[in-house]
Amino acid sequence: DLPPGTSISLLGLQDLKPLQSFPNSTGWVLFSSSPREEPFHARVVLRESHSGVEVDVREFTLSSANPAIVPIPWPAVSTHRQPLFDLSVEADARNAGGVFLSVTPLQDRQDLIRLCKGVGVEIGPGVNPQVLTAPDVDVTYCDEMDRAEWEQAYAYKKHTWEARTSATPWHLYRKASGDALPVEDGSLDFIFASHVFEHLVNPLRHIEHWLAKLKPGGLIVAIVPHAECSVDYARPLSTLPEIIAEYDGPMRPGREHYAKFFGEKDADRRLRERRSFHAHFYTAETLGVVLSHAAAYHGLDWYQIEHRGNYQEIFFVAGKAPAS
Repeated sequence: DLPPGTSISLLGLQDLKPLQSFPNSTGWVLFSSSPREEPFHARVVLRESHSGVEVDVREFTLSSANPAIVPIPWPAVSTHRQPLFDLSVEADARNAGGVFLSVTPLQDRQDLIRLCKGVGVEIGPGVNPQVLTAPDVDVTYCDEMDRAEWEQAYAYKKHTWEARTSATPWHLYRKASGDALPVEDGSLDFIFASHVFEHLVNPLRHIEHWLAKLKPGGLIVAIVPHAECSVDYARPLSTLPEIIAEYDGPMRPGREHYAKFFGEKDADRRLRERRSFHAHFYTAETLGVVLSHAAAYHGLDWYQIEHRGNYQEIFFVAGKAPAS
């Protein structure tokens, strides 16, 4: 906790063992011990160097209500030429209380994945599914891109493609989107979707579609980025009226959705490229409002949300009541 007018420097940040499991780029937040409504002022500097040569300096000067997102980049992978990071935080003398930098412990997504038992579908697995087949797990992977399309997407980095897909179970893949799952109604024990829900236009109708595919007692198990603790922190949060207004419309993104995210200038090009983007932005609280509405009006029987502090992801489990 930095008292007003003091600073701290952490040299060789990447070598501090407790920091090595922290999120990449997101989840870093400055807090103040002053009252929440009291603005606080701080300066954060991250210096990156390679082989003793400084290559980048990122500086953030904050004057914010409590807390404030700090988008500190962090190495995603280890290499033999790992960059070095030095971090300094300065607390302004005007502050009413101390300032500290915080990153919460990672939520363990394996706790969610262990809920996926029986017959199920993982939506949008990319090339690395998370729910794996097992004696008690029969899973099909539904993705909008097939193997050939994914290989084309990796054409410029073939070594990465080979490394990432050496164990990909392509024989279990079906080319399908989240609004048209290729399974019979009432046939699934679970639907797993990691970093998919935020991409969905018309999420209420998607929830209805998924519920129709579940057996009684079936689960929707999902991971969603927290908008205020991720790269979406500058985007306006989606509101329930906005989401309700989509209900009678399409379930696939159109040009207006691309224009909203990328801007009018880039909308047509991004649409031709089928560029992925976030259609909605949620916090744990606003996601709870959407799921509560789905429970009241769209057939959802129950839901549970988990989010710890400023962690970058929200976990939620929802589903149908067991047969009576």
